[in-house]
Amino acid sequence: MSFSAMRFVFFAVAVQLSFCGLVIGASVAPEQVLAGEDADHDGIRDDVQVWVDQRFSGQERMAARQFASAMQSIMVIGDAEQDDPSLDKGRQQLKSAIECVLATTGEISQEAIFDGLYSTIVNSTERESFMEKLERQFPEEDVLPSAVQCNWRSP
Repeated sequence: MSFSAMRFVFFAVAVQLSFCGLVIGASVAPEQVLAGEDADHDGIRDDVQVWVDQRFSGQERMAARQFASAMQSIMVIGDAEQDDPSLDKGRQQLKSAIECVLATTGEISQEAIFDGLYSTIVNSTERESFMEKLERQFPEEDVLPSAVQCNWRSP
């Protein structure tokens, strides 16, 4: 293919992308980069939902989805100030999700959720930097297994 033909193909692709709402070089808001796509608005990023649904079933899936949803709520909050009430609510949701995972899943599933799922959620430089900032900002808390914290169970 000649250089002119390659330029034409690139131009055609760029025009097509701009008609689809994808402008080359356009910036994306930081909270969109952190949050990602959630087409069904269930509070879990679409790629994360697929990852969970392919690996877990039953109560393990529900616990993993709660963890994913809590992580997503923190990503959606974005770069909030440390004293922002929504950030504190997100931290509490995450703590509850961790307690639920510890209470309702076995060691292998816990490892998959806390390592594999976390890696799937924090899968970009922006997300990794954001989580590192939050980890430095907030002290560690004791977390104990508690099925009461499972938002998909009746108390």
